[in-house]
Amino acid sequence: MSEATHWAVGDVDMTHNDEDSAIEAFLDGREAPLPETITVEGYRPVDLTIARADDLVEGAVESVLERLNDEYGWEELNNDWKPTEKIKTAMKGLALAISEDYPVRLMEPVEGSSYEIDVRKWVGDESPEWLTENPDLFKGETT
Repeated sequence: MSEATHWAVGDVDMTHNDEDSAIEAFLDGREAPLPETITVEGYRPVDLTIARADDLVEGAVESVLERLNDEYGWEELNNDWKPTEKIKTAMKGLALAISEDYPVRLMEPVEGSSYEIDVRKWVGDESPEWLTENPDLFKGETT
């Protein structure tokens, strides 16, 4: 199982490559008071080689056969013809090669990667200018 490569807080998108960017995106521009703690969650791209290879093969074979049938097929023969194991194996190899290099956008949570941070400490360490710009950032916070 691979480690988290993307991070998010709450419903903010999972495109952040580091935790601090995800935290900042969540907190930046929020009305005071900021929450006392937030949960940072780690994600990774879904593994296409497992999740979709068979679907990709089926769709690819159907597409290729449809194009061949339109151009070269015999109508009465093509309705009953099924791809051979040789064709399925070749297409599965192609689908696996493509899915290994494809830049996946769909993310899944990484078990054990979520953790809580103390927002006041994070702001003090990473964005102390926020406290200068808005001294009431934590006034009225609730636990």
